[in-house]
Amino acid sequence: MPTQRLPPPKETPSKAFVLSFTEALAEELRDTDLRVMAVHPGPVKTGFFDGTTADVNPKAVTPEHIAAKSLDDFARGRMISFPGGFSDRATTYVSRFLTRKRVVHLSGNFNRKASLDKVSYVNDPATAR
Repeated sequence: MPTQRLPPPKETPSKAFVLSFTEALAEELRDTDLRVMAVHPGPVKTGFFDGTTADVNPKAVTPEHIAAKSLDDFARGRMISFPGGFSDRATTYVSRFLTRKRVVHLSGNFNRKASLDKVSYVNDPATAR
């Protein structure tokens, strides 16, 4: 069956930029009444993959959980929120200890082993058998 390939990993550099920008901005605003916080939710249970062969991550949590935990973190004055759990925090920080080349290689291997590079649309005649 033909598959819909995922786009190149454009999301990862964007997330890295948001994290770095948030940390820098928070430092610049430290002695003011303004605060900023980056939220890294991890997998969230939504209808995003409905109608595809993709499986939702079993660790996915509800949008309500993400919102509540993020607001709690903001109230505590945190600069970064990981409302989804420890694994989301770990995967964000691993890139600070490994080279970019190594992170890309590990991510690619993980995605291929999980078949995340092969997603097809269930009701699309172009991908039907």
